[in-house]
Amino acid sequence: MSDFANLDIELPPLGFALYGMQTRVPPETEGHWRAAAEGRFTVPTCDDCGTNRWPLDLVCYACGSNNWSWQTVPGTGTVFTYTWIDNPTHPGGEGDNVAVIELDGTKGDPVRVPGWVVGATYDELACGLPVVADFEIVADGIGVPFWK
Repeated sequence: MSDFANLDIELPPLGFALYGMQTRVPPETEGHWRAAAEGRFTVPTCDDCGTNRWPLDLVCYACGSNNWSWQTVPGTGTVFTYTWIDNPTHPGGEGDNVAVIELDGTKGDPVRVPGWVVGATYDELACGLPVVADFEIVADGIGVPFWK
């Protein structure tokens, strides 16, 4: 069992991470958020065959193993697809984007993760745009990745 299971750790849900909306960290995903606080982007990885995947699934699609851990990947990729949310999602905010990033350097089927590209304008954001992960520390030892 996780040593964090009894702690009152809070983490913003994806999409509201930079805006103060809070929920509890699920024990299954805490490794991802802890690594983000250290500036590392991680994905669930099969401990038996090395296949990376997203989202978290307890069984490897490649070999059927249920042995997995959070492993660091390069933290670079390209915008696979995106959309704009024209109405602010938080008070005082502007329109936001939601993007799916295809990660570089993963093993197995392409790994695509949801997120948002910070600082991109309507004219700049495009499919195929190279991006790099950056991280916002939101609580002690807890970070949230976003893309630049």
